[in-house]
Order: sequence, then structure tokens, then C-alpha cells
Amino acid sequence: EMCARWHQLGAFYPFSRNHNIIGALDQDPGSWGTDSLVARVARDAIKVKYSLLPYIYSQFFNSYNQGGTVARPLWHEFPTDEQALGVDNQFLLGPAVLISPILEEGAIRRTVYLPPGDDTIWYDAITGEKKSGLIEVESDLQNPSHTTPLHIRGGYILPIQDPETKNTVQQRATRALSLLVYLDSKSEARGNLYLDDGESDNFNLYSQFDFQAAPGVMELETVMNNYDDAQNWRIDFIRINGVQDPVGKVEINGEATNLFNYYPDMQILDILPQNLAITEASIITWQPDQP
Repeated sequence: EMCARWHQLGAFYPFSRNHNIIGALDQDPGSWGTDSLVARVARDAIKVKYSLLPYIYSQFFNSYNQGGTVARPLWHEFPTDEQALGVDNQFLLGPAVLISPILEEGAIRRTVYLPPGDDTIWYDAITGEKKSGLIEVESDLQNPSHTTPLHIRGGYILPIQDPETKNTVQQRATRALSLLVYLDSKSEARGNLYLDDGESDNFNLYSQFDFQAAPGVMELETVMNNYDDAQNWRIDFIRINGVQDPVGKVEINGEATNLFNYYPDMQILDILPQNLAITEASIITWQPDQP
């Protein structure tokens, strides 16, 4: 149980490994068997982390250029929130991804603090439900559908990847990304993406992209494009959380597309762009369904 829980936590550290010493009992996930509970739990947590790698990698770029940290306590983002100051069992990756691991022996539930604010909305990373304040979450090791409790802060756009196909530089041949948009109470969000070859130490060979969302529109802009292979990267899926009104029309760069779905119960808009190059400036708009 302890090893499984620590993998659910440690997978989300910017640098993490299962550390051991000579002469100690084996504790890597596979030592219990590839189909064991520990192996399954560790695998699931690591897959979630791998899906977030484009976002996390971009946070290292932001930290290098702007200062600040990649992993940070709640009070870094909410410095006037006295309750956030005392939270030492949750942490953020960048400004947007909140990790709330279960650390108590035998526990399957815990209380999570989601700092409120004028524009702040929190989304359950799995269900997309909006949350705020003190809530209770469940993560049962015996339930294969449960993993580390994660919440996403509204107002941010996360670039993610398929964890099954891009775990190493050599496996990035698909060059496809998804954008997860989490609107705040003003229906706004922002984010960025940093791309390089993952190998060279030439810090000038990179590309940077900014994303901005406002009511009914999202813009993708190229800020820097010195990494030649960036032109081959595509966005193949966009999910916009927090779209309150039913959507009847979507346009990509002024052209209407029928490849979208709106889920009114969850207030989620899914868009499937066709061959949308990340290096091309793009504008995506959505309009309410006409009565």
C-alpha cells in the first residue's frame, strides 16, 4: 500500500524515481509482478504524468525564463489565502494542475482544498465537474478506475499528448498534440507550449506557442519558431471545458466544421481539427445554437 501510494504521489514530482539501496528488499513496481496492484497503480499514475509532459516541459521553459518553480505550494498562487498557507499535503504543477495524493495508511478518501476566488473555477480532471472550497475525494487502490486525485484550475490551457505513443524522443513520430481548455468564470483561458528536439543543448533551437481563449474564440499564435520539426506537429483534438451555452456552429480559420460535439450536462465542447499545423496562426470560434 505504501509503495503504491508513493508512486501515485512521486509520479508527479518534476524529477522522481523509486530509490533503493543495496541489500534492501526490492520495491520497484515489477517486483510484485507485472499484474500486481502496485504495478497497475504505478503504471496508471505514470501514464497520467506522461500525458502531461508537454505541459510540464513548457513549465520548465517558463521557470527558466521567468523564474518561479515548476512544482509549487498552493500559497504561491494564492498568497492572500490564509487557508492555503497551511496546506502541506497538496501541490501544484505550474499554475494549473493540482495534485492531492492520499498519504494516510488504509485511507481511500481525503479532504481537498480548492482555493476560491473571484474568477477561480476548479475542474475535476477526470469528470470535468466544477468544484470549489473544501471537498472530499476518493481514491481506492482496489478500484482500477481510481488514480491520484487531480484538479485543473480554470483559466488555463494545457497541451497534452497520448501517453501510449510518446514516452521517449524516439516515439514522438506521430507529432500530435491535444489542447485541454479550462475556462474561468469570465470564459477566458491562456497557456503556452515549448517544443525542441529533446536532445541537443543548443538552447536557441526551439519553438514557442501561445494560446488565448475568450468567450466564443480561441487563438493560437507562434511566438518563436527556430525548431524546424515544429512544422510537422499537429493539433488533433481540442476540449473546451466550461462552455455554458449549447454550441451550434464551429469555425476553424473562418471555415465551418461539423467535427465537433457539445455535451450540455458537462458543458464541454470537443473539436476535431483536420490537419491543424501548430506553426500556423489559427483562430477557432464557436457560436451558440440558434433556436
